[in-house]
Amino acid sequence: MLYLVCLPNPCLMKEQLFEGESIITTSKNGEIVLTNRRVRKLTKKRGSAELTSIFLEKISSIEVNYKSYWLFLLLGILLLTFAAFTAVMVVFHNSSHVPPEALLAALFGIGFVLSYIFSRKHVVTISSDGGAKIVFETRGMSGDEVGRFVNLVEQSKERLK
Repeated sequence: MLYLVCLPNPCLMKEQLFEGESIITTSKNGEIVLTNRRVRKLTKKRGSAELTSIFLEKISSIEVNYKSYWLFLLLGILLLTFAAFTAVMVVFHNSSHVPPEALLAALFGIGFVLSYIFSRKHVVTISSDGGAKIVFETRGMSGDEVGRFVNLVEQSKERLK
């Protein structure tokens, strides 16, 4: 069983539980709470808060995927290819002068590749048949933990039948 952290949190306090409801697991940051009846997410940002709660019987799907900006990677590869081609041409022509465009292309290419790497996000989306969605990044969770969370939601939903 997955127990990320089961501490009192602002998302779902014990006094907010329905009769017979119990907390199954909570995310490390307290943002996501799974109970035997619902999934709840509370996001607090700069003076505002957003609360989304979906009852398990209303969940229609759970999606786990990576979101990335592949255009960053493509631009990085193209710029690095240009820089490498220019460097080969400099060596081939026995020149000691590397054009500044090649250096700039290499720097921007590395920047784009790093932007791609650091902008990738592992995201879980829980959709309800009524329209509400809970979307959260899985920072700090391994792939196994994400899989266990999804299984816990599915098993909890199945127990309601």
